[in-house]
Amino acid sequence: MSSLIERKMLARSAFLAPVLRKIIYSSRAAAPLGENDLYAILRAARANNAAHKITGLLLFINRLFLQVLEGESDAVGEVFERIASDARHSDVRVLRDAAINTRRFPDWSMGFEQVDDAALRAAFRDQDDDGGWHDILSTNLILNSAAAETLLQFYAPDIKVN
Repeated sequence: MSSLIERKMLARSAFLAPVLRKIIYSSRAAAPLGENDLYAILRAARANNAAHKITGLLLFINRLFLQVLEGESDAVGEVFERIASDARHSDVRVLRDAAINTRRFPDWSMGFEQVDDAALRAAFRDQDDDGGWHDILSTNLILNSAAAETLLQFYAPDIKVN
């Protein structure tokens, strides 16, 4: 008898549990950002994300942003809408928007890495000399979800873009 009650309680709690969502997007900085500008954005993002229980990872590559946002569905949607409408971003492209069961970055209000040429070469070392890491240096990351997936997997191996 108690097992039936326990199962019903578990089913009800699963139904009431918040739906988690992950958005992976890329965008281009509308204007060049100095290091102070970039860290000011990062500080504000970390504070905002912590207040809304959003976690994730931000990569910055030569004026390009590649970001993973994860958390309760409504909160992730609201944060992404603010980002997408921010005049400091252009060419915002959603690479993945999906429900998830668990967070990949449960302890990071916003992980961050400023990616340089050496890191790009390391991430794309298995590709030929004319390989995709050159695309990352150009604006093609905005259009190339396969290159974005490769780079995200280099920094966080469990992430899938597709």
